[in-house]
Amino acid sequence: MSYQHQHTRKGRQAIGIHNVSHILTRLADITRSCLRERNMEKAAYYLSMAEDIYKKGNAYTRNLVANIFVFSVSAYCEICRLNIRKAFPESLLKEYRKQVSAASGL
Repeated sequence: MSYQHQHTRKGRQAIGIHNVSHILTRLADITRSCLRERNMEKAAYYLSMAEDIYKKGNAYTRNLVANIFVFSVSAYCEICRLNIRKAFPESLLKEYRKQVSAASGL
């Protein structure tokens, strides 16, 4: 394998990780915007999209979803006093509960 090919592969992997983080950050921004506008149908769509990424992803991707998307959106829901149990799909709700129990154990 040539140096250039190795360099390209490494670059793609780094870009891939960055892209997942960027996509989840953007997805969280859009979801919060929908919640702010009280557009629950659209928010549910983006929440289900995040759940899809979570379910289909490997352990690293699931960790990114929990740490970027779930944390960001759930924090917004708490500030605005939105019912997280009604908004979040089951798998994301489990991640939220893990975060709450970890924080309360401090």
